[in-house]
Amino acid sequence: MRLFHVFAALTVTAGMARAEPDAMLQGLAGWTVLPLLTIGDEVAGYRPPGIPDGIGALAVDAETVRVFVNHELWRDAGPTYAIGELEVVGARISAFDIDRDTREVRAAGVAYDRVYDRISRIARTASQLSEQTEIPNAGFSRFCSGQGVRAGTFGLVDDIYFATEEVKQGTHRFGGSVWALDVATSELWAVPAMGRGVWENVTPLETGHPDTVAFLLADDFVEAPLILYVGEISHGDAKFLDRNGLANGRLYAWVADDGSRTPDDFAGNGAVRAGRFMPLPPSRASRPRRMRAKASGAFLFSRPEDIATDPANGQRAVLASTGGSAFAADRWGTTYLVDVAFGEDWSAIPATLTILYDGDETADHGLRNPDNLDWGDDGIITVQEDRAEKGGPFGRTSGREASIWRLDTETGETVRIAEMNRAAVPDDPKADDIGNWESSGVLDVTDLFETAPGETLLLATVQAHSLRGGKIEEHDLVQGGQIVWLSRP
Repeated sequence: MRLFHVFAALTVTAGMARAEPDAMLQGLAGWTVLPLLTIGDEVAGYRPPGIPDGIGALAVDAETVRVFVNHELWRDAGPTYAIGELEVVGARISAFDIDRDTREVRAAGVAYDRVYDRISRIARTASQLSEQTEIPNAGFSRFCSGQGVRAGTFGLVDDIYFATEEVKQGTHRFGGSVWALDVATSELWAVPAMGRGVWENVTPLETGHPDTVAFLLADDFVEAPLILYVGEISHGDAKFLDRNGLANGRLYAWVADDGSRTPDDFAGNGAVRAGRFMPLPPSRASRPRRMRAKASGAFLFSRPEDIATDPANGQRAVLASTGGSAFAADRWGTTYLVDVAFGEDWSAIPATLTILYDGDETADHGLRNPDNLDWGDDGIITVQEDRAEKGGPFGRTSGREASIWRLDTETGETVRIAEMNRAAVPDDPKADDIGNWESSGVLDVTDLFETAPGETLLLATVQAHSLRGGKIEEHDLVQGGQIVWLSRP
């Protein structure tokens, strides 16, 4: 196995005894929770900022796993950090090298030391990241869910970790961008070919063609299409984006064959719609792309959130649509199976959507407002909840806090495996505000770490939005939270 480049930003330290804080998640149904780190604390000489979100993990060698964690900070928030000689604030990706036996952090830091902007120039000014000059040191905005993809899979040449900006046009000049981290070199590249959006995540698909890559993209907007990117691989001595099919490609939007346009037309557990991804004309910004997709008959989801590929079938993925007040039939969100059938005709790509879980059928007593998710090697999908509306119906009837669920795609069975533990912080100023905290990143890492026979091991993040004082304020970390282990024997 080729060893990854160990970047200068990582600080290495020996493990040391310390008092463990209470876990911000309570394990249920036989699951236990143990904090890996709490926002505010220094770990391995590095103090990560708050709002931890998406997670990715790749093996470095036989003893170490590198875990990537996004931080969903605005471009002008958080402590200053260095990218080479450039100093910026804002969203970032942290990296933690973790011992695969002891599960202790051995090294930590920012995951990149060079950035290539949207025209592939080395970033020497903050404006190349934020695309504005009003705030001199503003950097990236709101990195959301994350996706790690191994070299040699899905047509990719390199180990890549994807981070996406969840920023709408208006608060940003054109909308957010997709960014790809070359793990071997610690270089972060903008991927303009994937367009602009309120991007939540991307996930790869297997096209069956050696010169082509494909990714589904989730645009977290109130009425947004599901986007497919198909890229062309450049062989030979090509640059990072070219050789991974990320430099030149085409965008598509999903259109239902029967003319269904919104969740009001397509709802209910087990409901199926055949359709196809139809090409979209090029657009520099996110708003005109959505308008063109709508005009072409694209199905409009209620906030497409996280997406993950089926590890047993590279042409299938799961999509969480959070829901909200945009559509009467999708107040509580929907979890979809997306089944794509690539062939020789790139003018229209068949794809069928099946509803795995319709939250409106159980309302406040089942899986509510699905947000981040992961499809594990055991075939089970882990789904996290995030209330769709502040002050909305979330938790009013059930009294249950934001939770993590396991969804069996074969039986449709759901099990709540964890729930926010608001008692973990006795002086939480909004302890009675159900849904104020959320778990916003999850990853099945069972195969990457030493585990007991039959054990399932997950990593998850907690965003404790109400926690802002103490060390959080002192170190300008924005909000509290944790990164935790979830384990089931």
